[in-house]
Amino acid sequence: MKIGVIFNPYARKNYKNPSIFEKMKYIVGDKGIVEMSQHLDEIPPIGKHFIEEGVEFIAISGGDGTMMNTISRLKEVYRELPPLLILRGGTMNMLGDSVGIKENQLDTLRKFVSSDPEKIKFVERDTIKVGKYYAFIFGIGVVPNFLSAYYEGPRTGAVKATEIIVRGVVSGITGGQFAKKLLQKVYATVTINGREVPFEVITAILAQTIENLSLGFKPMYRALEKKGTFHTYVAGLSLPQIITKIPHLFLGKPIKHKLVYDELAETMIIDSKFPLKYTLDGDLFESEDKIIAKIGPSVKFAIPERKE
Repeated sequence: MKIGVIFNPYARKNYKNPSIFEKMKYIVGDKGIVEMSQHLDEIPPIGKHFIEEGVEFIAISGGDGTMMNTISRLKEVYRELPPLLILRGGTMNMLGDSVGIKENQLDTLRKFVSSDPEKIKFVERDTIKVGKYYAFIFGIGVVPNFLSAYYEGPRTGAVKATEIIVRGVVSGITGGQFAKKLLQKVYATVTINGREVPFEVITAILAQTIENLSLGFKPMYRALEKKGTFHTYVAGLSLPQIITKIPHLFLGKPIKHKLVYDELAETMIIDSKFPLKYTLDGDLFESEDKIIAKIGPSVKFAIPERKE
């Protein structure tokens, strides 16, 4: 069971504790290779090195954005990725939550190295392909707007995310500018599986192949329903309307409203005359052309069990 580890030194937990890299090298020992990736361009050569050395599993140390970027760059050298091990080095680690990796990254790596190979379990998640990226979460409207507010200033984490939600709710009730910034409208034609969404003033688009978001929210209750699809919401709701639906978003219940389009998708095309800001797994992007999101290949994740 030869493992290759890709370590992102800029992921939140790794940046705060750079000694984790040396600890990983010690844990892996002669059972694999631990490489630090200072830049995304270093990932394809690392992947080629893993192929040459017969690496059977790849562990990725970082958060959701690290997972998305690393998978996307590894796909340049791998036709089919080997099973991946998630090492929770980021801020939210939503992908880890989805597949059942809950422990800190050093404990996860120790558990894998000491596992009986026959007792390693595997789970799969489909990806969403947008341009050259393979992601698990895609969002437009309130989703990247929330993240822009979240990344402002030096602090991140669950407390700040909660503060933004509370501030947005209060601002929405009082008619404040912060709520208007969060709910800035997007004007676009959205086509899902060849069918046009029947409204063009949009406050949120969310598409996922995992069921959860941060802070315990599990809005995408159909994300795991059918392989080869992603669950998508397109909404034209106002902030007061969204506030009334927060329990649904938290509990994973369907939202019934004429301005909510809820569908399993294989393809989604968003066409707008204006630049579109969007997020993939927490990273922010901007596009001036139409955005095409389509189902990508599935990725297999390893869930280790310790030897008895």
